[in-house]
Amino acid sequence: MQPANITEIERLYRQHGAALLLFAQGMAGDRSRAQDAVQQVFLKLMEDGSLRQVMDARSYLFASVRNAVLNDAKVRQRNVALDPELAWFAPPGRDFAGEAKLRRALSASLMISGR
Repeated sequence: MQPANITEIERLYRQHGAALLLFAQGMAGDRSRAQDAVQQVFLKLMEDGSLRQVMDARSYLFASVRNAVLNDAKVRQRNVALDPELAWFAPPGRDFAGEAKLRRALSASLMISGR
């Protein structure tokens, strides 16, 4: 697929960029993430020319920005900060030696009782 007409993409950015940014910022709650989403959409348009088959460019842009913000939110949701106070690899409060002795004693008593 050939790249889209750069002049057309620039025109769309000048015409809808500010509204798209406000829309994305309202969804993302953060200006920098909103800017990233809008830039990502326009970069994709320049790279793959996906605007050529679109009937309503404005609707397409808003839907694309919405999807970019939602995808970013999904990625951020997966990246959960861990509490540094949690002891992930602390040994459980078990007495392994005591458990082994108990198993041996139970096995011995079962053999003596004939079970």
